[in-house]
Amino acid sequence: MTVADVALALVALGMLAAVYRAVRGPSAADRLVAAELGFIAAVCAIVLVEMRIDLPALLDIALAAVLIGFLATLGLARMVPARQHAWGLDAGEAPHDPREDA
Repeated sequence: MTVADVALALVALGMLAAVYRAVRGPSAADRLVAAELGFIAAVCAIVLVEMRIDLPALLDIALAAVLIGFLATLGLARMVPARQHAWGLDAGEAPHDPREDA
């Protein structure tokens, strides 16, 4: 058993943890973070498989996937509602900017 095999097993455990959190996540933000973790685990698996079978085209696929995944994360993050109640704000109320007092 090589180091790549052990790493693939650990990545698979991380993927299972991500799927569990994506299913059970109490909020949309938790589900987004779990989806991002699962995506990163999938890209890591692609890179580890490339190391195992020595097929350089898989690195190009992994690079393209990371670039697309970054843009997808930015887009999905805009859909997650902000937790305004954490700052004691009512719905639609903007946070106070201390620079406005000066």
